[in-house]
Amino acid sequence: RDLGDTRRSVIALAQSRTRALYGLRRPAEARETIRRCLVATVGRDFDAAVELLFEAHYRNDWEAVIELADLVLGRVPEHAYCLWVRGAARGKHGDLDEAFSDLRACLDTPYHARKRFADAVHDTLADLHLRRGEYEEAVEQADLALAVAPDKAGSTETKARALLGLGRVDEAEEVIRWCMETAPSAWFLNQSYLLNLLCNTGRHGTALQLADQMLERAAQGGAAGGAAVVNIARAAQGKVLPPHDLQLEEQRGPMLALAQARIRALFGLNRGEQALSTLAHVLQAT
Repeated sequence: RDLGDTRRSVIALAQSRTRALYGLRRPAEARETIRRCLVATVGRDFDAAVELLFEAHYRNDWEAVIELADLVLGRVPEHAYCLWVRGAARGKHGDLDEAFSDLRACLDTPYHARKRFADAVHDTLADLHLRRGEYEEAVEQADLALAVAPDKAGSTETKARALLGLGRVDEAEEVIRWCMETAPSAWFLNQSYLLNLLCNTGRHGTALQLADQMLERAAQGGAAGGAAVVNIARAAQGKVLPPHDLQLEEQRGPMLALAQARIRALFGLNRGEQALSTLAHVLQAT
């Protein structure tokens, strides 16, 4: 029967079940749920069921992604989404040649078929080129990803790393500075690893400046995560605060990573006393 929206609602329910099973650390049952949906659906419903692969991809269940993508590609050999996710999964497995093959096949599909995730395809290719030491190609693919999604964090990091590999340190610093200063507040805390790239090249002053800018934004409430994030940010700025319950704050990890980057930059500038004072304040606030 053509149940239309009702059947797609059932697929959405299967997605919720898959997500719950992964959350319960029952990956085998999650994979089986996805597999059954793929086997039982056709036409537009099949395309909707394919989206369930995202749950396995999001959970880094690469073996499941490869197995389930094989199932889809056995029915639709040029399925752009599955070519991408299988290529990404193979790359994570270390099968770089096969990963490149899948991703190039994905780029050969009509653009409308991969428009939703075009940036992700180029981002994945950029990462693979970087891992091979092909820095020029990595920069090129990262630029293509950023042309589609200018605020894509992974592509920015890949481009910065590739530029450093080419010895173009000033350009790498410019890319990192642009990312840190323009990143939306929803995810800018996750960019603290970019500060570590600056520290690795001895640019401790720039790393400290950008860390302070980001901490100020967080302390003013410009980041997700609530009171705990604000407390850690203020502590990293050297302000003594009472302990705070961090158990439910999703951004506590990135916030602490940012504080760590600031401390590392201070040590790099031979400002050890200030670094230790910052550390003491952060420990007191957490």
